[in-house]
Amino acid sequence: MPRTYYPIMLDVTDRRCVVVGGGRVALQKASALLEAGASVRVVAPRIDDALRGLCGVELCEAAYGPALLDGAALVVAATDSPEVNARVFADCRARGVLCNVVDRPECCDFILPSVLRRGLLTVAVSTGGASPSLAGRLRRRLEEQFDAAYGPLLEALAAARVLVQRRVDDETVRRRIAADLASDELLKAARQGQTALDSAVRRVLEHYGIADDDDANAV
Repeated sequence: MPRTYYPIMLDVTDRRCVVVGGGRVALQKASALLEAGASVRVVAPRIDDALRGLCGVELCEAAYGPALLDGAALVVAATDSPEVNARVFADCRARGVLCNVVDRPECCDFILPSVLRRGLLTVAVSTGGASPSLAGRLRRRLEEQFDAAYGPLLEALAAARVLVQRRVDDETVRRRIAADLASDELLKAARQGQTALDSAVRRVLEHYGIADDDDANAV
């Protein structure tokens, strides 16, 4: 029976995450964990040069052993050996550590979606392990819809949200402002450039009487 997964965004900042494997797939997993701020340990008897080139990765060029999982918050098994991957999964289960075995959803505590990032925006697409290829195809379609303008737009909205929380006590008014800031008009402004975006945000805030010169500069 297909599994139903619980979607979650996990903060791995400065937490040890272990990738078992030294090839191309391990490189992809280690790179994504580094991007999320994790402290990454790579374990494999042979480690590709591309993995060696990653800054900030702890390289353990050795055969896998359970002691190499010490301190791990998260583990990804990405070797070309089903036997090693199964051992990693079993050892993680014994330790209560979440583990993902690449291409084996039945041997995973979590699966990794296809991810689109635009600055603070993260869009994750998953087929529950049924078809990673379809998930990737859907993500590529979303790349066309969610263009690069969403990056600066969300930076501006984050700054405006801080200002609104500081200046507005009424929760109903806060929600109204948030809705206005999330309008298509601001997205259009973001696509015109930073100056147009800043002006559009300022107009919304001034409409509610919560932006003076100092506050506007902060946005």
